[in-house]
Amino acid sequence: MTTRGDSTWRIEARSGTAAQLHVQWPPLEWMHERVVAFSNVSHAAIVLGSSQSLKVSRYIESNGGGWDNFSGCEDRGIEVVSRSTGGGAVYVAPADQLWVDFWLPKSDVLFDHDILRSSFWVGSIWVKALKSFGLQDIKMHEGRLMPGEWGSLVCFASTGPGEVFCGTRKVVGISQRRTRHGIWFQTMLPLRWAPGEWIPCMTPYFKLFREGELLSTVELQAWLVEHVVSFDDLAWSQCSASGLNGSDSSGGSAVRAIVDGLIANLPT
Repeated sequence: MTTRGDSTWRIEARSGTAAQLHVQWPPLEWMHERVVAFSNVSHAAIVLGSSQSLKVSRYIESNGGGWDNFSGCEDRGIEVVSRSTGGGAVYVAPADQLWVDFWLPKSDVLFDHDILRSSFWVGSIWVKALKSFGLQDIKMHEGRLMPGEWGSLVCFASTGPGEVFCGTRKVVGISQRRTRHGIWFQTMLPLRWAPGEWIPCMTPYFKLFREGELLSTVELQAWLVEHVVSFDDLAWSQCSASGLNGSDSSGGSAVRAIVDGLIANLPT
């Protein structure tokens, strides 16, 4: 882990498993500061929202067995973990997303008790970073949460306040956890989007959350492909050569440009 001080923000680079990156953050000694963290996950994982993981835990307690037996993800090398923020499941894997967390102490002037408005400043940072990179039709959702048909199952299927869209397709997801110390915002930009690789292994969860109702994973995969867009697809389809600013074939330089844009647009 590396950190560096900033006059306004503490900026941190984190790495670890999905479970490690979802434990209590930031450290207690930093909770009076503004903190932003860029996280790299070491293993593929499906991260369940707090209400989802609670329901699974109760099911397992009632029926025996364990999380591994229930998940059916082991053969695909996918871990199953839970997070303290709400919403549907999120899939993470090495190099598949740009994962950025923000922490605001409760005493900060940016802190807003209104859950609808509280994430707008986070979304605006993403909008500015993506627009400055040359992407078009980027906008932030300023309305209330709209879970839609699939949002209770998969986080990126919902539309939440502050989240970022290109036209009608979701680009950046945001969740938040409030504590007595402040707010932890978790944000994510998919760099690669292939729901067909992980949606099938969530079938047991779908049956549980919909109380045995049969759901078409093929239909859900098709919906997610149509309504979510990755940065790779967005950048290479919309940016000019000059906008890409000498990005290498892997898109690494392009991602670094987004990181720089996020840091440059942090509120002072």
